[in-house]
Amino acid sequence: MIKEIFADPDELVAMPRAAAPARVVTPAQASERLSIRRWVLGLAGLAVLARLAYLALGTADSRFVAWYIDSFHHWQISFLTKEIGFANGPRLWDLGGMEYFWGLIPAVLGALALAVTGSSALWPVQALNVIAGAATVGVLYLVGRRYWSHWAGVTLGGFFAISPVSILTDASGMQEPIAFLLLALGLLLLLDRPVIAAIFLGLAASSRPDYWLYTLAILATVAVVRRAPGSFLAAPRTLAPYAAGYAIGMVPYLQHMWIQTGNPFYALYWNFMGNVRGAWMPVVEPTPHQLEAQLAARVLLAAAVVGLGLVVWRRPAGWPVLAAGLWGCFLIGYVLGISKYILGYLDRFWLDRIMLLPYLALATILAMGIARLARAGRAGRIAAVSSLVVSAVLLSALWIPAQRYQTDAAGFHRDLDFAQRAAAVATTGRILVPGDAVVATYGLIQEGVRARRLLSQLYHPEERAELDAWMREMDVRWVFLKDGDEFWSDLVRGDRDRFTLRLSWVYDLYEVRP
Repeated sequence: MIKEIFADPDELVAMPRAAAPARVVTPAQASERLSIRRWVLGLAGLAVLARLAYLALGTADSRFVAWYIDSFHHWQISFLTKEIGFANGPRLWDLGGMEYFWGLIPAVLGALALAVTGSSALWPVQALNVIAGAATVGVLYLVGRRYWSHWAGVTLGGFFAISPVSILTDASGMQEPIAFLLLALGLLLLLDRPVIAAIFLGLAASSRPDYWLYTLAILATVAVVRRAPGSFLAAPRTLAPYAAGYAIGMVPYLQHMWIQTGNPFYALYWNFMGNVRGAWMPVVEPTPHQLEAQLAARVLLAAAVVGLGLVVWRRPAGWPVLAAGLWGCFLIGYVLGISKYILGYLDRFWLDRIMLLPYLALATILAMGIARLARAGRAGRIAAVSSLVVSAVLLSALWIPAQRYQTDAAGFHRDLDFAQRAAAVATTGRILVPGDAVVATYGLIQEGVRARRLLSQLYHPEERAELDAWMREMDVRWVFLKDGDEFWSDLVRGDRDRFTLRLSWVYDLYEVRP
């Protein structure tokens, strides 16, 4: 049907109406298909084992992966969406007001994973990400095989199967595994199934706001590389399937955000204003170390620009994958090299989930080199295997700094212990909690506190009489007081008769007299 929609009318007349005869699969083709399935499953299985091994041995607590406290925030959005949001709109739900700052699809899939398992813990979201990461490895094998050779597929899939950056990302509760899988599917089908490929790219953009302009840049590269003779861009007939597919993948998300926030570009707008323009960054000058990192990012940006120019000019085999990786380098080069985001720079950024796209460029260049070696006879294949082994060793060496950064970021059990004590005390009424107290919220839920008993401190009347009436109406009996919250600190300390301190540790827990 899709083919008929975008076909030339003259071609439609010539299309046979009778069913095409069944293709005869030769023994050689059957053997090749079996081999492909084995490699896909084998590499995906390796990815699963690597991620489970990390969760079992690489971290003191499988709920806290690397430095990803935000895993608990993404869990909070998925859990509250399942408990509350689906019945109110339906829509995403968060105590911290961040439900539409990140992507829609991973949050919804996380909510479904929690619903299917019947669990309130983090592990269903982590399991979803491990499955997505393993599937990505299998798809990347097919990508390498599609554009180059079996050897390139092994390199691409194997790289992300054992990369510490990928393992840490996929074992977490973050959103990148879903977005990266959708991106890989889009790259696999980009030249053969433009509508479906563009749908996947649109869904990837619906999963991560930083993929919006990134996926559009990939499609813009397609428009230039596949340009008609004597023209700068591809013909409208070539571009129409991509535009239609991207709209199918993206427009429902934009419409939903428009309804819920009043701004269809809400996620992109606030990510740009907060991170790129620096509205959420400290008003300080970059440190000398940050300036060094900024210079490195600018070099990366310049290299990406040159590389993309060469891709457009030379159109090498596998240019869609190479362009995707280079656009990832461009994105990181711009964010760290030009924007205000450098003010939040940490050395571990180079091992963070945001680096999956530049690592795609590195893996692609490696895959192209391995594929070329493997074509050079027996000696070339030996060199290819040797290169793969050396690359695996070098890649695994990233565990050394990754584990050091993980150790530096450890320490979230105090919030869980406080939540356990608070849950034993705050047994009636509703509890006002800081929207960003995500680990404490997780702990309360694990201790049996129902989601509807939790209210965010971000949303309340400002005027005192209205606030008192609102607290009585909502049956607020408890308040978590966080250091630095001037509104609630002034309220609690100015009315000692109504607010009584019951527990003081990570937060101060006050009981509220009705």
